[in-house]
This record gives sequence, structure tokens and C-alpha cells, in this order.
Amino acid sequence: MSTRAAVALTQASWRTAKSYRFSFVLSFVSLAVTIVPVYFVANALQQFMAPVISSEGRDYFGFVLIGTAMLTLVSAALSSFASAVSGGLSSGFFEALLVTPTSLGPLLAGQTGYAFVWAAARAILLVGVGAFLGVDLRWLRLPEAMLVTVSVLRLTTNSATMDAAMAARRDASTVGTSYRTGTGR
Repeated sequence: MSTRAAVALTQASWRTAKSYRFSFVLSFVSLAVTIVPVYFVANALQQFMAPVISSEGRDYFGFVLIGTAMLTLVSAALSSFASAVSGGLSSGFFEALLVTPTSLGPLLAGQTGYAFVWAAARAILLVGVGAFLGVDLRWLRLPEAMLVTVSVLRLTTNSATMDAAMAARRDASTVGTSYRTGTGR
């Protein structure tokens, strides 16, 4: 039941985002358009960065590309929990979810699942555009890269969960204060 609830909440977020078609398409287009100037800037800096990265690789754009993809994933991990909880508290949706028989873990997974899937799609698109532009990626190192990525995301997600708990406490105390004083939000 709990996995089904997380998937259902992720699908609901997907349907909501898909209904804003222009924003949906513009997000992918802007990502593809943004990476092209980065490619040219990284190539311009290649001669200065080559001695610095010589023991790690040959192509500076590859470092920038992978760093940008990781930043996409980490920023989603940092912001999705707090925004899901805070947004749900302000709209009353989160409280409605808490009275369902689903435990808190699947609820948070469902509320943030779309953000993680979207960030993963953007990261894959970044790497795909980079491969199209000629980045030399070591595909045999993919299992190690995935292990590092999952470890970083797990640590980031843990700190983001604490941030979401603090946001929930702050929002709940603000709502409680405004109800007691009669000032509203």
C-alpha cells in the first residue's frame, strides 16, 4: 500500500506539471540552450585548465558537465522536501495526507518523487547533450559514479529532511500564532 501511495502522489505531481505545457517544454529547451554556451566557455578555458586536470582527464567541459548534472540532482534533493512540506502546510494538503493510513516515509517520497525524477531527467539530458557535443565519458566507471551519486544524494536528502522538519515546525508555529492572535497570515 505504501509504495502505491508514493507512486500515486508522484503521478499526481507529474500530471499537474504536465498540464503547464509551455513551462514543461521550456524547462528542457532552456537546459539544452544553456549547456551550449557552457561548452564554448569550457573550451575557451581548456588551455588554462588542462594542466590542472591532467591527472584526472583531458576535457574540462566534461568536469563542468558532470558538476552541473550533480548540482541539478543535489539542488532537487535539498529543496524538494522543504518545499513539499511547506507548500503542503500552507495549502492544507499535507495535513490531509497525514490523516490517511499511509506512513510518513511514503508520503514524503510521493511528495518529492516528481522533483527527483525531473532532476534525473534533466541530468540525463545534460549528459546526453554533452555526449552529443563530444565529451569523452568513461562509461566503464558508471557503477562507481552511480555509487558516489547515490551516496551524495542520500546525505543531502538526510539534511533536507531535517530542513523540512524545521520548516514544518516554523510554519505550524506561525499558523498557530496567527490563529491565537486572530491576525491571520
